[in-house]
Amino acid sequence: MSRRPFLPGMDFFESEPLFSSRLRDEPDWALVERITGKKCPETVSLRSLSRMTHAELKETLALTDIQTRKLGAALVLGERLANEAIERGMVINGARDIFRIFRGQMKDAKTEGFYAVTVDSKNKVIDLHRISEGTLGMTLVHPREAFNPVIRDSASGVIFLHNHPSGNPEPSKDDHLLTERLAEAGNLLGIRVIDHVVIGDGDFVSLRDRGVHFERENPLGKAAENAGSRTRPAREDLPEENLSTAVLRTRARDAERRLEWKTAAEYYRMAIEKYPSQPAHSALAKRDIETLTGFMKECLRMAASEAARREPSAEIRNEEKEVPRISRSRSRDGMGF
Repeated sequence: MSRRPFLPGMDFFESEPLFSSRLRDEPDWALVERITGKKCPETVSLRSLSRMTHAELKETLALTDIQTRKLGAALVLGERLANEAIERGMVINGARDIFRIFRGQMKDAKTEGFYAVTVDSKNKVIDLHRISEGTLGMTLVHPREAFNPVIRDSASGVIFLHNHPSGNPEPSKDDHLLTERLAEAGNLLGIRVIDHVVIGDGDFVSLRDRGVHFERENPLGKAAENAGSRTRPAREDLPEENLSTAVLRTRARDAERRLEWKTAAEYYRMAIEKYPSQPAHSALAKRDIETLTGFMKECLRMAASEAARREPSAEIRNEEKEVPRISRSRSRDGMGF
């Protein structure tokens, strides 16, 4: 593109019709010059300009107040166009739709934010909720807070998402732990957790695509079906010492599904003992250990309750005892005296 010598009040470029297709091919500096009418360095980028304050724009490009306002308004319009608004009733088909909607809003975020998009049975958006806002490196989320707006919306499903201010969307260990807890809570509440999407700078990661299983059977869902075919596994069927916490957790759920409460409690105990020591210092890991401990105590309580139902009470045992017969010698008059 050729520049004409700058003359006050005149354009830089040769007179030509401005078609949108032609403008898309122009570099950033050329578009800035069209808006402000001032010469712009060719090394400038829209990303850097969008992060500048009014005073910084004015000083960097040597603009007047009016020119600075024009450029600022153009940058805001560009951001609004890039940030596609999420509307009630629109269909969310997957993580790519979430990324397309939120990438513009989260690209320059300084802290992590955690959000929930509630949907109906046909994946149509009901509402968008901000659950929490954290620090530069992490955000603390509890399933109770995450599902509170989901329950209020009477939603059939939910898509969770959060951003990484570093720009790298690779999920951390805490992200995986949080996703597992959200999936467990969703299964207990009967709410579909469709996905958990991590958004970075120009890229995203879907935890569902990474192999996280969001749909699991409710441990009590097949209680009646399995009540007549319960089998106690042998002691040697318990996990070996080298099994991970995730495997032990899965075996505990399987034991709960079979209503084998003592075995499930043993698996949960071993899962707590085998919990990785590296992330155990984080608040999210501590909450996860507390959750496993709660599951173990609940299984022990269920086992004790089942044993109490099976053991007959003392009154019943006394009634079942044979009443001793008293033999009396009959007297001569036959009256027993």
